[in-house]
Amino acid sequence: MTRLALALWLVAVCGGCAYQKPTATFHDLSVAQVSTQGIALNLDLNVHNPNGFAVAVAEAEYTFRLSKYEVIRGAKLRPEGPVAANGSRVVRVPVTVTFEMLWGVADTLRAGGGVVDYTLDVGVDVETGIPIVGRQRVPLSYTGTLDVGKLIKDHWRTILTSPTARKLASEVLGGLGLWGS
Repeated sequence: MTRLALALWLVAVCGGCAYQKPTATFHDLSVAQVSTQGIALNLDLNVHNPNGFAVAVAEAEYTFRLSKYEVIRGAKLRPEGPVAANGSRVVRVPVTVTFEMLWGVADTLRAGGGVVDYTLDVGVDVETGIPIVGRQRVPLSYTGTLDVGKLIKDHWRTILTSPTARKLASEVLGGLGLWGS
């Protein structure tokens, strides 16, 4: 293929623009549910496409840490769908933190007054539709805090039916005044 033909092909495919890698930022953390097994979280990412053409979100792979302990590694999800040209889209990463996982960071919870740091490392794969670019990974690392003491206090009726959660609340968080002790 001649250089002129390649240039014309790129203009046709890209609309005359240079390809720019999409970006991801942390958008929101919400608690979906507190159950007898643990806490279901939704971590929402905002994926932004600066290009004049849509890209498809193909897959996301993530690792989740509580304090410095990796509790979920290499989990994958398929949030399929497009990110519009010059647009953004929220990609939801559902994470379930079991009470057993929280028990594993009991010392950190105790020292932090019921609060624990978490880190989400995620790579969102996007399909560009451009043969020479192909699939690209958009990385993001975000650290925040999770107030486990407040969640347990706010959902104490559920916690009472879970032996691990009760043990966590009484032995680790009991000194925090959550239970009137």
